[in-house]
Amino acid sequence: MDPPEFRGEPDPMVVEDWMKQVIKILDIIRVHKNELRVSFASFQFTGDAAQWWKTIKNMHNVEVMEWGTFTKFFLDKYFPEVARDAKRDEFMFLIQSNMTVNQYEASFTRLSRFAPEVIATEEYKCKRFKKGLRLGIRDMIILQELRNYSTLVQRVMLVKESLRDTNRILESRYQSMASSSQLGSCSMKRQKKDTSYSQGQQHI
Repeated sequence: MDPPEFRGEPDPMVVEDWMKQVIKILDIIRVHKNELRVSFASFQFTGDAAQWWKTIKNMHNVEVMEWGTFTKFFLDKYFPEVARDAKRDEFMFLIQSNMTVNQYEASFTRLSRFAPEVIATEEYKCKRFKKGLRLGIRDMIILQELRNYSTLVQRVMLVKESLRDTNRILESRYQSMASSSQLGSCSMKRQKKDTSYSQGQQHI
């Protein structure tokens, strides 16, 4: 089990994923003492993160540092509250817009971690997901009492396919009607031309 390195990337997703992985490894190998958890986590720092940790060590006695203190220092540096609030707002105002259903679902899943209270239950999660769907899809799904997220996503995919098939049929009919209209127009023009020619011959 290779512990992940952290170089100090200013990316909230990277920061949170790194912290979750480290905590998971520490729990698996049953490292519970604060100083050992701090030593293990900080040992994975490289680059800018390693330089930052040197500064922390110069200012604090990290040998006896509590794990909670370590995580606070770390998150304050690389994932401050203002950034967490921004990610939460990004999730709260997320809409499908021009995204495909798959892209919307992926963004929804990726950002939902920043607003756990909004998706505390499957029902709440489904309501938030439906709220952000494109209008045409949402209208066809909103009245369905779906409280299981996986079922909802599958149903939305089916609705999307149905709408796409309907649009293809309508487009095909439109093209067929347009083609027929053009043929009719050409026929009318030809008849008028023939009539004009015939009338001209009679006057000769």
